[in-house]
Amino acid sequence: MSTLMKKVIKIVVLICVLIFLGVMGLLASIQNNRNILPLNLDPFPTINISTPDANNTTKKVVKFEITVVNKNDKPVNVKFYFTKKEGIESWYPYYKIIPDLHETEVYHLEPGQIEEISSIITVETDDNRLVTSQLTDVKCQYKIIE
Repeated sequence: MSTLMKKVIKIVVLICVLIFLGVMGLLASIQNNRNILPLNLDPFPTINISTPDANNTTKKVVKFEITVVNKNDKPVNVKFYFTKKEGIESWYPYYKIIPDLHETEVYHLEPGQIEEISSIITVETDDNRLVTSQLTDVKCQYKIIE
């Protein structure tokens, strides 16, 4: 083998090693980012709307729900923030009943705990329809309270 061919082989091997190390670093980074996020949220939070009293139809009950898992190794105190997704006002008939932002109380979650978060509010509205509806086009975020 000529010296030129040996140099080409060394360069190709070096490039392959660098690509391999880059891919492994990227995979490790993705795995570390997964561990950084302490909570695992259900991908489909829901908002349920109902009219509890047929004689008082302006009063609506709005229930915000999500399932959460604390995958951290220590307890956390957390608040959840529910918002409506963009673009639903054109097709969802009860859009105006739901507040733009709903902030829950603080929840204490132990390591490995699975919790059904449920926050209920009562809303006074000028909407007189009897309502029983569920919305899944909802965005839920959280904030760890120190």
